Amino acid sequence: MGSTIPCGIGADPWFTKQIMKCLLASLVLMLAPIVMADVSTCPVSGEKLGEMGTPVSIDYQGKKVSFCCDSCIAKFQKDPSKYLAKPPAATKP
Repeated sequence: MGSTIPCGIGADPWFTKQIMKCLLASLVLMLAPIVMADVSTCPVSGEKLGEMGTPVSIDYQGKKVSFCCDSCIAKFQKDPSKYLAKPPAATKP
């Protein structure tokens, strides 16, 4: 019968470079919301989420972004790149 792989794929290896690239891209897209959910500080004020009451969240480009208060959402929406480009500010003692 030769060296064919089941399903009529032929002699090519199952995991080609293109398949691995697609799998890696899919994995990154699946993990992005989990990584964003682990952020425990407000990207605007640097306050620890939950210290000022229940955190508020918005959907930004398909990702959940959480804030300590509504006023931080307004600041974020004026210039999202300003707050997403920098690491979270240190929390106040």
